[in-house]
Amino acid sequence: MPRRLHYHYYGNKNESVFRKHIGGAVLAQVDPNDPRLPTWLAQDTPTTAEIEGRVSEILRSRFRFRCIGVDDVNERLALEECLIGALSGRTYCGPSANWLGKFAKDEKIRLSGLWNSQHTDSLLHLKDANWFTRFQETVEGTKTDRDDKTNNSSVVAMS
Repeated sequence: MPRRLHYHYYGNKNESVFRKHIGGAVLAQVDPNDPRLPTWLAQDTPTTAEIEGRVSEILRSRFRFRCIGVDDVNERLALEECLIGALSGRTYCGPSANWLGKFAKDEKIRLSGLWNSQHTDSLLHLKDANWFTRFQETVEGTKTDRDDKTNNSSVVAMS
């Protein structure tokens, strides 16, 4: 998890799809037809220092992450899918009117209100009645010491 967060905050768009989505939205917000968009959104293509800098600024000023420890990989993946599915496209916790994600090129991001394109249409949270209790217990049982990097974690991002 520390490596993944490092890529989000200090990597580049080829190392973090999260950075790629944010950078694409930054470009599209200014000009939806920006000729740099196709190259920016493609994997393993040259990156732009100007846009990478803007993405880093946005991440450091607007985002906070909370890692939660889930040792079992299958449980971790299931909880992640349930959380994304439960929050995706919901009016009770939707994005703000000026959310940058409204300019994302990925329709799933724009429609879900989340910086995520996987599991946004998942209904697993409706099929697993106990997922939220397990999630809550996991959050409450996870150390909040930022220096503890020994646990396996999932990321909950807020902006």
